Amino acid sequence: MRTSALSAITVSCLAGLLVLSVVGTAGGRVAVLTPSDMGIIQNPGMPNDSRLLLRFEPPPELREARVDLAVLEFTAAVSCPDNSPALTLDAFALTSSWDGQNVEWNQGWDTPGGDINRGVHALWTVAPSDSARIRFDVTDMMDGWLRVERDNCGLMTSIARGEAGVFSPPYVDGGAVSTPKVTIWYTPRVAR
Repeated sequence: MRTSALSAITVSCLAGLLVLSVVGTAGGRVAVLTPSDMGIIQNPGMPNDSRLLLRFEPPPELREARVDLAVLEFTAAVSCPDNSPALTLDAFALTSSWDGQNVEWNQGWDTPGGDINRGVHALWTVAPSDSARIRFDVTDMMDGWLRVERDNCGLMTSIARGEAGVFSPPYVDGGAVSTPKVTIWYTPRVAR
């Protein structure tokens, strides 16, 4: 089922307000992480299908903390065919290790394009722009990595299945690199 563009944009705006309200009630501390590894893979059969891979290594003080909210943010170029007003992006937890310097679409994965956990993902709907602000709620992913419920193989962002458009990850924007970041609002574990 496809949502109308206006309702998709409204949902994105409301998600931003929800982030602000949750942050206002979060339990205490904030950590901002930059990627420990990044890579881009390009589908050789579809030039508009590129995927951004990111891995964030949480510092020891976050181990076993309760994640109240974790938000991945970066800027990317986003365009849509036929003047569509919005494009939906996915972020999935990866299930296989990779190296940003050597990662490729068809090598190192059981499934070409990346091995993902379809049960752990986030969505973001964005209007086309040369510098669109992308924000994913990655609380479940970060919480699973901190509690060591899942291996931290990082995450992958891409255009959502069934969507048509171009998503250019945040490597170069007018000669400058737009560095993704994850902001984590968390409550430390209480020592007993």
